[in-house]
Amino acid sequence: MKLTCSRSIESPNVRMDSAGYQANIFNCCEETGKTFAIGGRLDELTLKAIEAIPESGWKHHADCATAETTHSMNGTHKAFRLIVVKYKRQAELFDDQPKYHVIASNQVESTAGTLIRHRSRGEASKNGIKELKISFGVERMSCGQFEANATFFRIGVIAHNLLVLFKHSALGGNWQRHQMTAYAGDYSIY
Repeated sequence: MKLTCSRSIESPNVRMDSAGYQANIFNCCEETGKTFAIGGRLDELTLKAIEAIPESGWKHHADCATAETTHSMNGTHKAFRLIVVKYKRQAELFDDQPKYHVIASNQVESTAGTLIRHRSRGEASKNGIKELKISFGVERMSCGQFEANATFFRIGVIAHNLLVLFKHSALGGNWQRHQMTAYAGDYSIY
C-alpha cells in the first residue's frame, strides 16, 4: 500500500491496522497535521523497545497491562508514541511469554483514550455485515450454482440497502441503530 501524501483527505484522524504501519503514512500524517493511531508490527526493533520499558512503566488492568514509549522507524521524520498492550497468555504448553499488541500514534490524548478510539473501529460496518448475513438470510447460499447464489446474494444486499434507506429517511435518528430480524419469514425491526 503506497500512500501519496494528499491534503485533500478530509478526516483529521487516521486509524489503520498494521498494514498502515509504514514510514510514508506516518510522514504524510505529520506533514498534513493529521493525528493517527495505527496498529504496529512486532518486529525486532519494536520488541527491543518493549523490553526496555521498566516494570514501573506498566499500568496494570484486570485483563492486561499498558505502557507507552517513544519509537521511530527507518524513514520516519519524527518519533511517535508506541502504546503497548500486554496480555496474559492462557496456559500454553511451551510458551508462557506475554502477548503484545502495539499502536503507533501521534495523538496527545491519554493512552486509554487512544486505545478506546483505536478499538472502536468498524463497529457500524461489522454490524451491517452481521445484519445482512443473519437477518436477510445470506449467511449460507441456497444452492450449488454460482450464478444462482450470486443472484440470491444480490437480492439480499438490495433488501438490506432498502431497509437502511428506510431507517435513515423515514424512521429518523432514533431507529438508525436498530436491527432487522426475520422470524419464520416474518420481518420485524427491534
